[in-house]
Amino acid sequence: MKNFIFTYKILFFSVIFSACGNSVVLNSDNGIVKFAFDSEPIIGSDYVFSIMPTSQVNTFIIQNNDSLPLNTDVSALKAKFSTINTLVKVKVAGIEQISGVSINDFSKTIICDSYAENADVQHYKVILNIAKVPRQTKYIVISTEEISDAVFSTIATRLKNNETAKVKVGISAMINYLSAAPVIVLARLNNLLALADKYNLPVMVEFDGIDWQQGYPELWNWFDPSMPGYNPDNVNNVEWTSWNNTDAVKLGWRNWGNQIRIQPMPNLASPAYRNACYTKLRVLRPIVL
Repeated sequence: MKNFIFTYKILFFSVIFSACGNSVVLNSDNGIVKFAFDSEPIIGSDYVFSIMPTSQVNTFIIQNNDSLPLNTDVSALKAKFSTINTLVKVKVAGIEQISGVSINDFSKTIICDSYAENADVQHYKVILNIAKVPRQTKYIVISTEEISDAVFSTIATRLKNNETAKVKVGISAMINYLSAAPVIVLARLNNLLALADKYNLPVMVEFDGIDWQQGYPELWNWFDPSMPGYNPDNVNNVEWTSWNNTDAVKLGWRNWGNQIRIQPMPNLASPAYRNACYTKLRVLRPIVL
């Protein structure tokens, strides 16, 4: 009887030990968390690579946000990557990859398979965006309120653009198309473009119909019958401070170094306001083009 009890105990503990051995759970964490070509001189650290999910389960796209220069040779590159943990293995066509060592031809889409310790797999399509046309010149744009021959002449003379320079200088000016009568706005725009041609300076034109509308009180004067443009319905073309039009604003402020009192801020969803903007831009845009 004693021998039987002893044998039973051995068998019992053997079963428990065996069950514990079979309950080992392999790590399921998976994924590539960083991808770059920092060690490649032709790419370096200037280019950021994003890892984005797709509509397909466990499938991602890795690509550079900014295109590489025209004709960049990417046929033999070493990618540097980091995974969510050291248990994850990355393979290309079944061959395990070593970060910063393995060489691949990235002139075509490369599929990187990421394997977790438990054999779960994720797929990463690596696409290198390469410019199809030469990289355009970059510009430092100087903003000016005054559009005059003196301003353009000074900038063109002191910051002379070299034809072969990678970075050149330009001028930015704002056209507030609701700030004055159409003839005044057109004169400002035409003067800007004429001076750009005269001094061969690129310009960035910003059309603004929000900040200054003093030239069109018929859009916002809902409160003063003694002023031009009065119409009680204009209460719908300005901002309200509540859900009730009795709280429509009568003025606005700019705090640009000092307080500047301006007309009421517009209701950007007002059909009348939007139609006024469209009408003005239909005239101004073709001139720039």
